[in-house]
Formats: sequence, structure tokens, C-alpha cells
Amino acid sequence: ANLLTLSTGATLMEKISSSRPLGVEPELDCGWRSVTFDHAQTVQPWIKNDTAKLRALWDALELSALCNETFPSDKREMARMTAPIPYAEDDKAALFVDPVNGDDDGKGSRDSPLKTLAKAVDMHRAFGIQRIVLLAGTHHVLTPVVLTSQDSGLSIEGEDNAVISGGVPLTVQWAPRGDKDGIFVAQLSDEQLASLPNGIKALQVAGRRATRARYPNANPETDLFPQGWVSKDATQWGMPVYEGKECDPNDFCGPSETSTIPVDDSWHGMFQNYTMGYGGACSRYDPPQSPWCSKDFYTARQLPEMHARSPSSIISSKNLPNYPKYAAGSVVGAEIHTWRSGHWFSWMFEVGAVNPGARVDTWTIADNANNVAGLVPAPKASTDTVIYLGEFDSMDGCWKAVNDSATAFVVFTWHS
Repeated sequence: ANLLTLSTGATLMEKISSSRPLGVEPELDCGWRSVTFDHAQTVQPWIKNDTAKLRALWDALELSALCNETFPSDKREMARMTAPIPYAEDDKAALFVDPVNGDDDGKGSRDSPLKTLAKAVDMHRAFGIQRIVLLAGTHHVLTPVVLTSQDSGLSIEGEDNAVISGGVPLTVQWAPRGDKDGIFVAQLSDEQLASLPNGIKALQVAGRRATRARYPNANPETDLFPQGWVSKDATQWGMPVYEGKECDPNDFCGPSETSTIPVDDSWHGMFQNYTMGYGGACSRYDPPQSPWCSKDFYTARQLPEMHARSPSSIISSKNLPNYPKYAAGSVVGAEIHTWRSGHWFSWMFEVGAVNPGARVDTWTIADNANNVAGLVPAPKASTDTVIYLGEFDSMDGCWKAVNDSATAFVVFTWHS
């Protein structure tokens, strides 16, 4: 913390103005930052009495830099800020929402609750009732409820066991999948599929996150070094592209601009100045910017956009033993997980198209063709350039093994 203290007594984060998304009203932006600061002390109660950790959280949220708020160094002020809002004693001054037994045609009282938060907000605007109470249960909010300046002063509170969820509720019957231990399947109706225009990106069953169908089966929540993730060494990747053209490994992926706010201080390091890159490999983001795309950040030290660009395709991978079957079928929309060793970050790629490539149905047999790629150390052995596929009763069997292999072969030989 001392390294980040400027001579003026301000911290580094107070000196910059940075992360507010474009087009977002300051009132809304500062509101969620303040709520996050309070909520963090609920999920991590051990930081309440640790001024250093609270200060780090305050700076990370940029509450001083962006919202002109003062860090509550006085513990009594901190306690006041983080104290829960007491429920009003007068139920007549509130609208009640019950996700299970409510009805949007109801009066909104505790005895005749509404069913949805959206309806409660509508009634608050119509009648000026400034308090909404969410009763126990899961409140599914499938369409964003947008609060504006007209809702100033509105309080939305949850009683015990009230949960707000953006998920789509599905009632299904789970059944084991044959002899596959721990794998269950469920059939969705046409109506349920229609309610999922973006597919199922995440799944919760009985309140717990569930692992969707994948190969190999594993739980990414508990794997410290994950299983079943496509790795760099066992995979042949397509080069990163920008507007259909391969990116230069030593230059930026397309036009890029950089904005840097220098910080004059005794502390030195790559994170000292605030810098932002626009365009290039970050063109796919919304907004199209990231510090990782800055020309003043990693470029002089390692690789340009090293954490922002990604491969354009998978050509072959030993991590995917069923790869030829995937390539031959339709797996558009499937997801491939990759991760960077050291746990810096992970990627999830959605398959946009499949090109199985041309199958070769004939070959020319050449004497001693094994030496085209190099000799193997022993019969039935392999090297990095020569792959032994096995013994077969016919040339057709050998050829099938070649086509089914995850390795991209250049030369094929058959020894009888």
C-alpha cells in the first residue's frame, strides 16, 4: 500500500478516471459501485475491520476517482454505511412480490402480493410507493428492469431466502444415460427450446451449478489444474485473424490506437501508468478496448495483444480423440474450453463453422517411404514426425485409421 501512495497523500487510483462504460449515467455507475462495496463486506465479512483491505476495495471500485466520494476512514461512519436497511413497520407503505403465490393482477399487499418485480416497479411509478419487498423464493427476471431518475428514492428489499435470478426456469425429468456413471439427460419440449434463444450457457440444478455434457467428464469448479481442456502443446491452432487476414505475430491485429495517462511517482513497473488500447484484437469487444491492447503496455516487453488475441480455429488436437467424428458431423454451437497455465485466464470458444477438409481416397505407394519423414527407433514405434497407427488386415483398414486420426498427416505409407 505504501508503494501506491503519492506525495499528495492520494492513492494511484484516485488520480485517474477510467473504467466507466461509455454511455452509462454517472448516477447509475456510482450506485452499483457503492452497492458492491457494501455487499463485499457481506460475502467477505473478515475484511470489515481491515482498513487496508477496505481501502484496496474502495480504490479498485474507483469510488473516489469516478464518484467523488470520500473513503470512510471513521469506523462509526463505516458501520453506518454498511448497516442493513431496516424494514418499514408499516406494510401499507410497501409493495410485496411473491414469485410462487403472487399474481400481477393482485393489489401488491402482503396478503395479495404481485408475482413479478417488473409489475411492482410499474405500480411504484403509478402510485408513488417507494418500497418494494421481495418475499422468499426465486424471482426470475428474464427482461432487464431499468431504473431511471424517476425511480429516485425507491427501495427494493429482500426478505430471508429471496433470490433474484436472470436464469430461465425449466421443469424437466432427469434420467441416467445408459451405463455412463454420473451422466444424466433430459428432454426439452419445443416450447422450452423456444425460451432459450441463446442456448444453455450455464446450468443450475437444485440451486447448484451443474456441469453440462462435455468430454472428458469433469468438474471445472473443483479442478485446480483442469481436466479436459484443450492445451497448447497437443493442439494445432489456426493463426489469429483480423477481417479475414492472418495477424502478424510481431505487430497489432489491425488498426489500433493507444491512450495513456502517465503517473509521475517513485513507484515503477508495467502497471504504473494507466493505459488503454482501442481497436486491433480488441475490436471484437464491446466497447472495443482493453489495457491488453495498449501499445504502451506489453508491446515493449513481450508480445502485442498477448492476452487479447486468440486462435481462429483448431486444425487438430490430441486432446480431442473424437475430433474426426466431430469434424464429420455438425457441432456448430459446441463450446471448447482452453486455459492458460498459471491460471491467468481461460477461454471459451463457440464453434461457428466446421470444415472437415478433403478426404483422400487413393495414395501412391513408394518403396521405403518411411524415410521421407525419418526413421523410427524400433518397429511399431513413433516419433514426433512419424506416427505408428497399428496393424490392419487390409489397406482399407489402414486408410480408415488415417482418416480417423486426430493427427494432420502429410505422407501416408503402407507396409505389407
